[in-house]
Amino acid sequence: MRTRGTDLLYIFLIIVLLAVIAGVAWLTWQYIVPLGGDQVYAPLWEAARYVSAELGGQPYSPDAVARARILLGDADYPPRFVYPYYSLLLIEPFARISPYSLSRAVWMAFCLVCYTGLVFVAMMLTRWRPGIWGGLAFALFAFGRPDVLRALFVGNPA
Repeated sequence: MRTRGTDLLYIFLIIVLLAVIAGVAWLTWQYIVPLGGDQVYAPLWEAARYVSAELGGQPYSPDAVARARILLGDADYPPRFVYPYYSLLLIEPFARISPYSLSRAVWMAFCLVCYTGLVFVAMMLTRWRPGIWGGLAFALFAFGRPDVLRALFVGNPA
């Protein structure tokens, strides 16, 4: 049976978690987003905005590609979006956030929180209880690999 004290503890933990997510999003917005790395998230963001703003808008149309190229500074990128249409469902709530830099920061914070949660779920599913040094080594392995850092940096949903 839960008591009032445990309910307050859960509420406190949720507030702390939301504050951490907000802090990570702010730090990402201030320090990581200005470094670039928009090639992955920007076309998805623009395609989701294009589809949600105009009924029947196709993310693979030349108009959507032109809008993404303008967002990316008219850089030379592939001529079509490489993500399937259903991936826009995941990005669509973040595409409603404007400006783009804030949307990308919130997306990157969301990805980091999800990745951290997946690490803890993996530990719980395997019933692995490492010591301090084992946990530190696992955290460095889980978060310090170049492929993970690059995916977090560019906002890759894959």
